[in-house]
Amino acid sequence: MVAPGETLTSIAKRYKAPLTTIAAANGIVPHTQVKMGDRLTIPGVKGVAQPSMQLASAKAAPAPAAAPAKPGQAQALPKNQVVSADPAASVRMVSPVDNPPATESPKNEPTAAAAPGFRWPVRGRVITGFGPKPTGQQNDGINVAVPEGTPVKAAEDGVVAYAGSELKGYGNLVLVRHSNGFVTAYAHASELMVKRGDPIKRGQVIAKAGQTGQVNSPQLHFEIRKGSSPIDPMPLLDKGGST
Repeated sequence: MVAPGETLTSIAKRYKAPLTTIAAANGIVPHTQVKMGDRLTIPGVKGVAQPSMQLASAKAAPAPAAAPAKPGQAQALPKNQVVSADPAASVRMVSPVDNPPATESPKNEPTAAAAPGFRWPVRGRVITGFGPKPTGQQNDGINVAVPEGTPVKAAEDGVVAYAGSELKGYGNLVLVRHSNGFVTAYAHASELMVKRGDPIKRGQVIAKAGQTGQVNSPQLHFEIRKGSSPIDPMPLLDKGGST
């Protein structure tokens, strides 16, 4: 936990760990200003839970204003949490190429009936499913094989919370916050078409698919999160979007 007066630099010196390593392990950029009481993951220090794709609250884009929404729609990203995108080994996303399909979703996961219907960001073959690998690692989303340069489209209306490549392993990544507490992530892009703070419409092209990050073929890694918890995207995606 961050003590009064501490900074990422002083914490890195205290634990004798590279500043960039600590930043990557927590899904934040090295110049982020941490606050007293924040919990950080220090790689190599036992007994500290590993986070999955986080952005500091100071860096997150404002959530869109709540609209008189349809039933089942309304969102706001929790403080200090965003998704997966891809991180260092300590940030629970794995190189997705050989993860097995998911079997069961977590018990606290929203049901499809309670969640909005998301559109498929690309049309292609799902090559990696949501869930654990035999090694115990976890894929927090799905991976869809598509040709290099395929347009990647937003799964729902929202605001860009992050667009960049600081999270090791995800390559070029876009995170979109939606007005119902959900966050979607789009990783391994060859090109980003949006920037943080941009308002996004469902179906808008936000990136072009590629092979950046820790993958060995052109593909899109796609995640849906409710707050900070990853959800199997398959039950929430419109039918007929994959091949």
